[in-house]
Amino acid sequence: MRELIQAAKAASRVFDQLFAEAVEPLGLPAVQAEVVLLLYEKGPLTATVLSELIQVRPGNLTRIIDKLALEGWVERRTNPEDLRRAHILLTSTGEDTACQIQRLQQPILDWGREVVGERELLRATDALRRLVDR
Repeated sequence: MRELIQAAKAASRVFDQLFAEAVEPLGLPAVQAEVVLLLYEKGPLTATVLSELIQVRPGNLTRIIDKLALEGWVERRTNPEDLRRAHILLTSTGEDTACQIQRLQQPILDWGREVVGERELLRATDALRRLVDR
């Protein structure tokens, strides 16, 4: 089990580094690019859900969202049913940026599939999700 943990951490570092290098031409830190992609793929999310998905503390996420909002990529919308909970969503500029990020990320995803193989990739993903979901 210890070897699995070490391998998962090492793979995460490799993909994080490759992703950071891929989005560098956009002038966007990797964590901000990750937020933009998640909002593009999943739609509007609350800060609580978003911070769990990207595994950052809520205070750090607030700063990330503030920076993205200043750039015009995201906006906060208050939930009419619960004024304490805002949803974060992409603007049209944010959607365009998400498409650019996807294009920049695609070679990394293709490389991962080529190295591991589709079947093994699905098995590994399933195994890691079972561990995370407990």
